[in-house]
Order: sequence, then structure tokens, then C-alpha cells
Amino acid sequence: AFAKQPSAFAQARFIARSQGIGLQGLNKGITATLGRHGVFNMIYFGFYFNVKNIIPEYKDPTLEFLRKFVIGLVSGTVSSVVNIPFDVAKSRIQGPQPVPGEIKYKACFK
Repeated sequence: AFAKQPSAFAQARFIARSQGIGLQGLNKGITATLGRHGVFNMIYFGFYFNVKNIIPEYKDPTLEFLRKFVIGLVSGTVSSVVNIPFDVAKSRIQGPQPVPGEIKYKACFK
């Protein structure tokens, strides 16, 4: 049987009380998170809208749907591939450290 887990709010309250709200507490890894989202959105939307304007529109609704679907698929794939290093850095900063009590990962770039 699974043990009852505390809610997200209870976990956030626990982190804020035990480690504070600053960059070592509740906001740990916020720069990596913002960088991750910024890189993804910049590439995704930049690629999508530029390519969408280059490829001509179709009058047939099915072909137009496929055109937008393929552009979105390629945009999402490219932005995800570029975004992976930032996502790994964010997860390592926010997750458990390899040696308890020792902070190994502090920032995206060293």
C-alpha cells in the first residue's frame, strides 16, 4: 500500500520553513527554470511563426491542418532537443544532490 503523500502546498511550506525562500530554498534553481522556459519558447515560437509564413497556405482544410501540424511538430522537436541541457541542469539543481549535505550543482553554467 502507498503511504499518504503531503500536498504540494504542504511541501512548499516545509521547504520555505526549513530552507527559506531564497535561492537555496523555495526558489532553488529558478534561474535554470527561467532559462529552460526562455530557450524553449524562443526557439519554438520563433521557428514556428517564421516557417509558417514561408510555407504557403492550403485552401483544403485537411492539408492546412497537416501543414500547421508538421510545422508545430518540427518546432517542438527542435526546441526540445536544444532545451535538453537546460532541463537536465534544472533537474540536477533542484533534485537530490549526489552527496547528502554537499551541494554539487549550483548553476547551469560552470
